[in-house]
Amino acid sequence: MVKKLEFWGVSGTVIYLVVIAVTVALKFDGFLELKLNELGDFLAGVFGPIAFLWLVLGFLQQGRELKLSSEALQLQAQELRNSVEQQSHLVAVGREQMMAQIEANANERRRYEKTMNANILFIPKECVSSAGWNSHKFVMTNIGSDAIDVQLFVKLPGQNVHATSAILKRDQIEQIVFEYESVDEDHYAIMHCFYQTHDGRKIGFDLNAFISAETSNLTIAPVVKAKDL
Repeated sequence: MVKKLEFWGVSGTVIYLVVIAVTVALKFDGFLELKLNELGDFLAGVFGPIAFLWLVLGFLQQGRELKLSSEALQLQAQELRNSVEQQSHLVAVGREQMMAQIEANANERRRYEKTMNANILFIPKECVSSAGWNSHKFVMTNIGSDAIDVQLFVKLPGQNVHATSAILKRDQIEQIVFEYESVDEDHYAIMHCFYQTHDGRKIGFDLNAFISAETSNLTIAPVVKAKDL
């Protein structure tokens, strides 16, 4: 478009000047007789159209350049939007990958901790009653990983029981005797147990302690939670 404008501008100017030159040549005698003010008017009248022509051509060329510049800016803006969208997508993908990795690490940590936890069971043995008191033997065994500094607390009728063990290794068995008064009604209590794992975590869990008024036997069982039902 710019080259076309330049071509037509130059061509029109040349043709116009040729026409003027031919006209002046045909009336050269009259041209020589022109006074200075008349010569000035002549030159102004001759070159005025040329100046106006190039003014119009310059305006058109400037408008064309502004349009091209505007289109280039729009393309740059579109490319910038596309780049922002791609970056946002990459950030979202990276965030999802990071969250997945965090979840995988947490699952691996939970699996590791589960392998390091103890699993302490209380197995009832003989129960002896005498003079309103009961002595119920239990075997405490660990079927999980080693437990350090094992402690248990339970409030039974007539006394509070506190038993400890420096370490309860896997498959180790210890005997515990619970002594308590006989009850006229079924008695419920919570036995609190604590221990420490080899990796330094302190673990606590509760067990149900139930004394039957009919048999005077003590039953120790895991606490049933709503999520387990």
